[in-house]
Amino acid sequence: MPVRLNNVELVAWGRRRLDHGTPRGLGLTLTASGAVLAALAFSGLAWDVVGHHGLALNDPHVTAWVVAHRTGGLTGAFRVVTWLASVVVIVPLGLIIGFFFVWRRHRWGPLALLTAAIAGAAASYYLIKALVGRPRPPPAIWIGHFSGAAFPSGHATQSVACYATLAVILGAGRSARAKTTLWAAAVLIALVVGPPASISAPTG
Repeated sequence: MPVRLNNVELVAWGRRRLDHGTPRGLGLTLTASGAVLAALAFSGLAWDVVGHHGLALNDPHVTAWVVAHRTGGLTGAFRVVTWLASVVVIVPLGLIIGFFFVWRRHRWGPLALLTAAIAGAAASYYLIKALVGRPRPPPAIWIGHFSGAAFPSGHATQSVACYATLAVILGAGRSARAKTTLWAAAVLIALVVGPPASISAPTG
């Protein structure tokens, strides 16, 4: 038989979801909501890419604008920025922070969570790249050598997975201000790694 909740129970359930003092309260609600919205946004974008319509139709215009405004200074700066999402940075960073929790606090959870997030992100974008098969921009505008499909961006996927997970781990048990700072830093890194990577090079 279906479970029916009365108004009092619904109100109580809503209050528990918005309680910032419990692990399953406001923090989990915001995290779950953000994950759902991100999944919906990505699904919509993937649909446009596969169907060659919607936002995907703007690609030639954006690419032309980026190439026309690309400079040596910006290219050098964004090459450095994209390293924040490369495996040579996020893997050692994840291991250092993960083993710090093991060494100082005897907790394996953060290391396992970081490993799952980074490995899951890599597996996801490799699988989606193979399924979508979106070609990269013309080699004539590249500033390096790249292989594989272009969508989704491996750098963008890895940066979101790594730095969002770090925000969750490092923000656990801290004040709302500290959590806000950590999440703001994670969002900033994801933003500077994503679109700027397209300006500096067609990385993925």
